[in-house]
Amino acid sequence: MASNNLAADDSLQKSGTYKPSLVHPVKLQESLESLQKDGHLCDFTLLDTHNVHRVVLAASSPFFEAWFNKSQNASHNDSLAKHPERAVKELVNYIYTSNLMLTSETVDDIHLLGKLLQFPFVVETCKRFSKGSSSTVFSDHSFPKDFLHNLGKLQQAGSLCDVEILVEQCAIKAHRVILAASGDYFRAMFTGGMKECQQSQVELHGLSAQGVSSCIEFIYSSDIELEGVEHAETVLSTACMLQLPLVVELCCEYLKTTLNVNSCMHVASLATLYTLSSLKSAVDRFVFKNFLKFSQTDSFLNLSADEVTSYIDDDRLKVRNELEVFNAVVKWIKQDKKARLKYAKGLMSCVRLPLMYPEELRKEVIVVDFMLEDQGCKALIEEAMMYHSNPYLENKLQNKRTKVRSDNPSVVILGGEAPSDRIGQIMQRLADRSEAAEVYSMLFWEQNAAKDSEWQPLSTPGDIRANHAVAVMDGFLYFAGGYEVPRFLNTVGSVNMAACFRYDPRFDIWLHLAPMKSSRSYFSLLPWKGRLYAIGGSNDRLRTLSSVEAYTTEVDSWELVRSLEEMICYQAACVCNGTMYISGYNDDEFTNHMFTYDPTDGVTYRNPMQYARFLHSMCAVGSTTILTIGGRAQDDSFNQVELYDVTTDTCTMVAPLLQPRSLMGTVVIGNKVYILGGNNGEENEPTDSVQCYNVDKNEWKLVSRLPHGLSGLAACAIHLPWKVRYKEGN
Repeated sequence: MASNNLAADDSLQKSGTYKPSLVHPVKLQESLESLQKDGHLCDFTLLDTHNVHRVVLAASSPFFEAWFNKSQNASHNDSLAKHPERAVKELVNYIYTSNLMLTSETVDDIHLLGKLLQFPFVVETCKRFSKGSSSTVFSDHSFPKDFLHNLGKLQQAGSLCDVEILVEQCAIKAHRVILAASGDYFRAMFTGGMKECQQSQVELHGLSAQGVSSCIEFIYSSDIELEGVEHAETVLSTACMLQLPLVVELCCEYLKTTLNVNSCMHVASLATLYTLSSLKSAVDRFVFKNFLKFSQTDSFLNLSADEVTSYIDDDRLKVRNELEVFNAVVKWIKQDKKARLKYAKGLMSCVRLPLMYPEELRKEVIVVDFMLEDQGCKALIEEAMMYHSNPYLENKLQNKRTKVRSDNPSVVILGGEAPSDRIGQIMQRLADRSEAAEVYSMLFWEQNAAKDSEWQPLSTPGDIRANHAVAVMDGFLYFAGGYEVPRFLNTVGSVNMAACFRYDPRFDIWLHLAPMKSSRSYFSLLPWKGRLYAIGGSNDRLRTLSSVEAYTTEVDSWELVRSLEEMICYQAACVCNGTMYISGYNDDEFTNHMFTYDPTDGVTYRNPMQYARFLHSMCAVGSTTILTIGGRAQDDSFNQVELYDVTTDTCTMVAPLLQPRSLMGTVVIGNKVYILGGNNGEENEPTDSVQCYNVDKNEWKLVSRLPHGLSGLAACAIHLPWKVRYKEGN
C-alpha cells in the first residue's frame, strides 16, 4: 500500500542544502533577455548596434571578461569589428537565449567568431552543421548553468559590480541587472525610475543581513544552505519581501521536512502570514495524518474554535475511530470550559457520532456532562442512536456525519473465477472455509505507486461467486446474484443465486438482504433514484430473462417493475446523467444495440454501437460520456473501445485495450477507467492485469496486477475508512 509519509524533497540534502538545478539559471537567463530587449540597464554597445550588459557578456565569454577588466580594450574591439555584424548578432542572441541558428551562408562566420569568443558549443555545432546536419536551430542546455557559475565567480571577485546592498551594516557587492533579473522587487527598484537607479549603495530596511546574504547567494549560485528552522524562517521572510519565488519555494520545501506535532502550527502561521498555500496544505496533511498525537499537544489546545473545526470537519482526518475525534474536542473544550462551552454544539456537529458503536455512545459520549446539558449536543446523540436503530433505514439517514472519513476511493473486487491451475487451491480453501470469498481492496490514488500497492482482504459476505453484480449507493456496497464458483467444475447443486448483501464500510460489516425474486447471473445492477434495479440475466434454469426488479432499502424488499421488450443476458449497463443505459445483450445472438430503460417509460433505442459485443463492460465518465469496452465477438475476446456521447447519440472509436478482455471488472475514478482481470483472447483464460485508460490522453497503460487471474469478478470504487484501509498488519 502506498505510503502517506511526508518525505523530504529530493532537492534537499540532509544538511538542508538546496542542490543546484537548471530552474534558476534558465529563469534568470529568460529575464535577462527580457531586460535586454527592453533596453533596461544596458551599459555597453557592441559595434555601435547591440545594446547589452557587460556582466552578462563577461560571464558568457573569457574574451569579454578580459576585455571589460582591462583599461585598454582597443585590441578587443578591433578583433570583434573584423567579423560580420550578422555573426555578432547571432552570438548575442546565443548569449541571451542559449539558442544558435545556422545557415549555409552564416556558418563559417559564426564558426570563426565562436573561436574568438571561446564558445566550445558554437565551434563544435558549426563543425557538425558543415558535415551535413539537417537541423538549423541548436540549443545549448548547459549554457545557463555554466553562465551562472561564471557569474558567481565575478560577484565573489567584485568584478564589474555596480551596486552595494547595505543591510544591518553589512555590504554585499552585486550587479544591478542580475538583481533586477532575479525578481520583481529589484526589477522595480532599478528600472522603475526610483532614486536607487542612480545610487551606488542601496540600503534595505527591515531585513536581516543573514536573510539578504542567503538570497543573494542563491541568485548567484542557485545554491543555498538552510541551517535549521530559524534560519529558514529568516530566509523565507526575506525572500517574500524581495519577491524571489524560487527561494520561497525551497524554504517551504525545507520547512515541510521539519514538521512535527509541536512545531506544525508555527509553520502554519508562517504559511498564513506569507500566503503560502502549498506550505499550509502540507501542514494540514501532516495534521490529518497525525491527528491523535497532535491532539495531545498544547498546540492543539491553543487552536481557535474555527481552526479545530477546519480539522475535525475534514474527510482527510486519519483516525482509527471517531471516538478519538470526540475525545480531542472534549479535551479542547475543557481546557477553558467557561469560554469554550458555547462552541460545543458547533464542534460536536463535526464529530461523526453515528460512526461510533452504540456501546461507545453509551459509555463514552453520554457520560460527558455537557453532552446532555447542551440541547444541541443532546440532539446529535439522539441522531446517532436513531441511525443505529434500524439498519434498513440507514440509507435515508445519510448526512455529513454518516460519511466515511476517506481522502480517496478504493477499488474493491469481489469474487470471480480463477485460472484452471488455481482451481485446486480454491477448492481446498472452500473445503476448510479458511477464506470463503475473494474480496480485496486497493488504493489507486497514488498512481505512480500502483504497481507496488498490495491488495488487502476485507470481511467476506459468503460463498465465492462469479458473474454476479455490485453497485454503490449512499456509500454502501450492494452485492447480488451470480453463481457459486464451483459451477465451472459442473458441481452438482451449483445454481444461480438470488441472495443479496450490503457492505457497510463504516463498520466493515455485511448485512444479509432480502433475496431477489429471480435468481440471476450475467445481469446488471444499477442504482437509480434511490433504488437498485436488477436487469435481465440468466436464472437458475439457465433461461434468459426480460424481467426487471427494484429494491427499496427502507422496506428491504424487491418488486417486479416494467419488463424489457426482449430477453437479455451478458449485457453491460451503467447510469449516465440520471439515465440507465444498456448495450450489447445476447439471447440467441450478440448485438450492437444501445438503449435506455425507465421503469415508467420502458425502453428507448439509441443509435447502435459500431461493434456487436457481449460480456463487455460499460461505464460513464462524467455526465455526457459512456465507454463500451472489450467483450466478446463470436468466440474470441477483443479489445475495441467505443465512446458514446449521450448528447449527440453517436459512437466513436477510441484507443483499444492493450490486451483483449471479457468478463472483467470495471471501475471509474475521476478521469481514469480501470479494467481489472477478465478473460483474455483465444485462450479465454482469466488474467491478472489491471489496465488503466486516461480519458483526457486517450491512452491505456498497464498499472497493476490482481492477486491472481480472475474473470467474472465484480468491481467498484468506494470510500473505505482509515481503520479498514490500514488495519493492523495491512
